Amino acid sequence: MRAKINKARRRSQDAALDTTRKKIDPKVIVKFIINEIISAATYEQQKHVSVSDKTYAVWKDLFPWIVINSEDPSQVKLKCSLCIKFQMKNAFTTTGSSNIQKSTVERHCESADHQTATKMSLKLESSKKDPTLLDQDSEEIKNCKLLDSDIFLIRSVYSLMKNELPFEKLDAILELQRLNSLNMPYRNLSWTTITEIQNVIAAGLKKKLVDKINQSDYFAILIDESTDITVSKRLATCVRYVVHGSVYTSFLGNCELPDGKAHTITLALSNYLKECDVNFSKCVSLATDGASVMMGKKGGVGVQIQAKFAPFVIQTHCIAHRLNLAVTDSIKQIEPLKKLKEKFANLYHFISASGNRTFALKQMQGLLDEPKLSVKEPYSIRWLGLKNAVEAVYESYGAILATLSSMADENSTAKGLYKYFASYKTALLLAFMLDVHTILGVLCCELQAKNLIFSDVPPLIDSTVEKIESMKSEEGDGLVEMKNSIVVKDEKAFYKGDELKYYSKDIESQFSNVKNNYLDNLAKNIKRRLKKNDSDTLIYLSQVLEPSTVCHLPADTSKSALECLGNQFGVEKTVKQVEGDLIIGTTETVTHVEPLLDKTKLEKEWKGVYGMVKGTYRNISLSDLCQRLCVKHSLTYPNMAKLAKIALCMEISSTECERSFSTQNRLKSKLRSSLKEISLESLLRVSLYGEQVSEYDPVPDTRQWLVKNRRRKRLMQDYKPRESKKQKK
Repeated sequence: MRAKINKARRRSQDAALDTTRKKIDPKVIVKFIINEIISAATYEQQKHVSVSDKTYAVWKDLFPWIVINSEDPSQVKLKCSLCIKFQMKNAFTTTGSSNIQKSTVERHCESADHQTATKMSLKLESSKKDPTLLDQDSEEIKNCKLLDSDIFLIRSVYSLMKNELPFEKLDAILELQRLNSLNMPYRNLSWTTITEIQNVIAAGLKKKLVDKINQSDYFAILIDESTDITVSKRLATCVRYVVHGSVYTSFLGNCELPDGKAHTITLALSNYLKECDVNFSKCVSLATDGASVMMGKKGGVGVQIQAKFAPFVIQTHCIAHRLNLAVTDSIKQIEPLKKLKEKFANLYHFISASGNRTFALKQMQGLLDEPKLSVKEPYSIRWLGLKNAVEAVYESYGAILATLSSMADENSTAKGLYKYFASYKTALLLAFMLDVHTILGVLCCELQAKNLIFSDVPPLIDSTVEKIESMKSEEGDGLVEMKNSIVVKDEKAFYKGDELKYYSKDIESQFSNVKNNYLDNLAKNIKRRLKKNDSDTLIYLSQVLEPSTVCHLPADTSKSALECLGNQFGVEKTVKQVEGDLIIGTTETVTHVEPLLDKTKLEKEWKGVYGMVKGTYRNISLSDLCQRLCVKHSLTYPNMAKLAKIALCMEISSTECERSFSTQNRLKSKLRSSLKEISLESLLRVSLYGEQVSEYDPVPDTRQWLVKNRRRKRLMQDYKPRESKKQKK
């Protein structure tokens, strides 16, 4: 290659001398030089247009993922099967690399795209290690003989999984059963054996759940991302589905992510649903936590899912997350409340950082006959975090003042905290915040209901806003109790014998201004964040399927809403997946998705349903009407029944994912940080989705395990350590 370039340079030098003699245009010389270099490089590349079978075999051993595209012998190209499988964007995916050299393959092996694809492939292969369940009606299963001890063993393992206990306890439980005169010959089970049993149990639960999802015409997906104790990014997936008119929300899976990009999350979700044999195009609703990677209007997860897999999906921002944002925004807008929150955090760190201070607070709580509550940190990201912190300080307010007062002479931090919390204004703010956040706590718990439907939200919002606005003229129970506990004497205020600082008559007016501003901001932010008209589709569903709304609306309004729903769900749509990039070229795959219902028949069926809603069903709720359409009238009005199922599947909260993260953090703790992905998902599935131990039937799982692993005798023998080499001699 260098010789060719040097020869081109010498030719260019000779040409330059001719230019000075003949006065040739320099542009011609430059063009000549470029052409010479390009021709030399092209000639060198053409020498590597093919690879021998022997070289290919050697490369295949070193790089199993390599694929050589040799359809045209004159244009042999290298491709990567892993990058193609996981839709990576590089030269080894679509057109292939024309540089046939080992160094090129090694550079691709070290690239970020290939390493990401390798990790995802390993996770996919490990997830496929779940036991393949045999048909319960097969001869092998029917001929499997069961012993009582087999059933007892499987039930014991299931009980450990359901109660989130470590498997080191299994041998102790089996020994206890033997001491209780129960026939339990199994002993000294290894970790491998216990893991196999738990995977069989979890696989049975997963199969039941997938069958129910496939039985449902439509379903909703709830996703959220978090990190575990090993700082691994994980994606929790839950599903909401309808069976015989009843709504169910269940945990589906928990997979590890290489990164938090929208493309990675979308691809991981689609691969997991494909592995579960669930049709992604039947998804009609997607609930997320509102992060930009999820809700992004251009490249968010919701946009990608709608464009690539499920064109009928409606994305919603979790209602519980929005309530927390409304409260946080309201506090940020008022300076005294911002300071109150900061002081709560300082108090928590000051008390909890020392065992002596914690003990002193408990002693003081006992002397003053107050509840022995620990000070809590006001987490902004944790729902009801501020309410729990305020309640703990309010219940033991006297003990906290006494404890800080006793430490104020020796500790400057305690002196500053005592100066703030012992003020008259802080005492009033403390009681007021408790009253407000008690009301918000009730709303937050109601919005976390497992099978909450979108029509339940507006009444809850109206009720909460009315209670908040009424607090401008009426004082809450906490504020009334605090004022009754404060004794004013000689223009000084005392709380249980401790003097409250900075008391004056002007404090009442200052506190009233702060209170009214916070209540106004809170009501405004709740209305702004938790809109009644959150989505056009949800509005249309209410105008068609909510009897109280239909009865008060003109018939034309409900009919036009029905037409909009027909245009949304009754028209064939397409999804498009694009691979590659602008440099190496793109390939586009377009798939047609059939409509979820018949638009024309839907409008015809509406007349009969409208009569029922205006008559017999005028006083029932939206969920009750949808359930009756699905169960009683599905044959007469099949398309209206499908629309009712879509309405029941509309998810507005992702709290089920938050529950799975709480369970994940309990299971994968510091002592169990080496749990593999399969084991963690199995434990999560049983803990979240499995029935109670008293209702669990271990017979099917016992048969599956015995057929899969025929080693009953060995597991019933006492443990025998291997002989050493010296003993053998």
